Amino acid sequence: MIVTSDQFERMQQDQDRRFLIECAEQMRSLWPREAEELPPEVFDERVRKAVEAARAHGIVGGQPTCRFVNLQFGVFSIFPDITQVPWLLPILEDASLGPDPKVDRLWEEVHRQTGPALR
Repeated sequence: MIVTSDQFERMQQDQDRRFLIECAEQMRSLWPREAEELPPEVFDERVRKAVEAARAHGIVGGQPTCRFVNLQFGVFSIFPDITQVPWLLPILEDASLGPDPKVDRLWEEVHRQTGPALR
């Protein structure tokens, strides 16, 4: 079977759509108050933007990406965009870190900097 570039692109878009739906469902279960308070389209947009931010910083793959999205939801009230937090930028921009170690380091640094402010 030969797959054309158009077919491949459509398959990739479909896979991306499915992933966003799954990630949003996971975030709804982890953040039920936010899921209830926000209109569904706003909640989904927050997930989509966090997924895009993760990818832009080399965080790819289902689990690392969802962990990044979860972190973004956790700090949203303090930092609406964690990619703009100065003390996280060195970690986000560290190309030597793979997706899992990068997210681990982000979580560690957020906990170190915020302490009990993050649930």
